[in-house]
Amino acid sequence: MAITFRQLEIFIAVAETKQVTRASKNLYLTQSAVSMALSELESQLSGPLFDRHGRSLLLNDRGRYLLPLAKEIIYQVVNVESMLTERRDSVAGSLKVVASSTIGNYVLPYLIGSFMRLHPEAHIDMLVANTLIAEKMVQKGEADLGFVEGGISVYSLRAVPWFEDELA
Repeated sequence: MAITFRQLEIFIAVAETKQVTRASKNLYLTQSAVSMALSELESQLSGPLFDRHGRSLLLNDRGRYLLPLAKEIIYQVVNVESMLTERRDSVAGSLKVVASSTIGNYVLPYLIGSFMRLHPEAHIDMLVANTLIAEKMVQKGEADLGFVEGGISVYSLRAVPWFEDELA
């Protein structure tokens, strides 16, 4: 498996913040998603990139070697994207999103992170909760938007299918 752009972004964020928790907040990802991406990257590179000291992660020699290379790769990709895409409309404002576990932990963090990179003026708060709590939060106006698996029980809400996942 190849090293991904996302893994490099996560590696850089952890290297700069020295903590998975802070990096996950900065990237709008769950801690488990950040930990998993780091673990996969270290596996692909056949060894650790950090020395773990309690909750702090400090770059080891391999990590210090990779960091400037990763930053250059990210810089080049962002540079190409900005040169080849037109930004017609700027999106700004705040949105509170609530999502059920699977969507909130595995699908939305990546989508929200991508959106935030394109629209840094926007702010999205995301909460992971069970489907019933998500429904109630949207119904009461405590969340602007909810994402759940399956149907909903609050008929005053509008449910729109947006993603289908087929299990093999």
